[in-house]
Amino acid sequence: MDLMKKRWAVLVASVIVNICIGTGFAWSVYQTGLFNEGAVIFGTEVQKSQLALAFTICSGVAPIPMIAGNGLQKKLKGPRNVVWLGGILFSAGLICTSFIHSLTMLYVTYGLLCGFGIAFAYGITIGNTVRFFPDKRGLIAGISTAAYGAGSIIFPPIMQSLIASGGVMFTFRVLGILFGVMIIIAACFITEPPEGWLPTGWAPPVVKNSSAAPADGKNWKLMLADGRFYLMIIAFTIFATGGLMVVSQGSPMAQAIAGVDAAVAATAVSIIGLANTGGRVL
Repeated sequence: MDLMKKRWAVLVASVIVNICIGTGFAWSVYQTGLFNEGAVIFGTEVQKSQLALAFTICSGVAPIPMIAGNGLQKKLKGPRNVVWLGGILFSAGLICTSFIHSLTMLYVTYGLLCGFGIAFAYGITIGNTVRFFPDKRGLIAGISTAAYGAGSIIFPPIMQSLIASGGVMFTFRVLGILFGVMIIIAACFITEPPEGWLPTGWAPPVVKNSSAAPADGKNWKLMLADGRFYLMIIAFTIFATGGLMVVSQGSPMAQAIAGVDAAVAATAVSIIGLANTGGRVL
């Protein structure tokens, strides 16, 4: 296929993958189900803070494989295999969560397996898709990351409906299988562009030499020696902490503050996801 056409197929496939793994942002819907069924699942009542730790672990481990993603892509011979790995881990994490009987098992299945799965798939799909669109980097990066947020728009009502009809463990199992199939099929269409490939009729903008221009080619040692790096880390940590706190606890917060039921709270989670998605594109 012509690469100018193929790149759009890669984008669509990457969007599908990110919608699936983006359901991790809808953790609060799962958490409400686990809390309500806690006595049956764990043999005793559990605290919401204990359940929330699973999302904390899932988010905390995510940067590790993202950093190693490029090296892994070379070892696994392309982005498709990395996405397959991420999809299998994410799917396995959800399915295994449907058989847990302790908080420790929850932390391993949802926290570690899903966390690593999300990171492998997300990091590769974003970087690889942008390489296909050097002429539309900002827009394409926005669309790709917006798809990650869109998972928490589309699926919370579906998740809540499944929980209401079959229970939270049934929901983990069904969605684990569904997402695994969707990601594996979508990954078949994900390839990387040839080295040095450029879109037809497009040339990189010429950058004029300037003493005020930032230095290029910093390695990680030079990065750590730059004070601006630490200001960026502080800023990102503050923003991410606030955002992830609301995203991960949207359902119980809506129920506690507004006094609504779980179904309405799931809609609130979708609204949060809509704002999350729109902000990424903008």
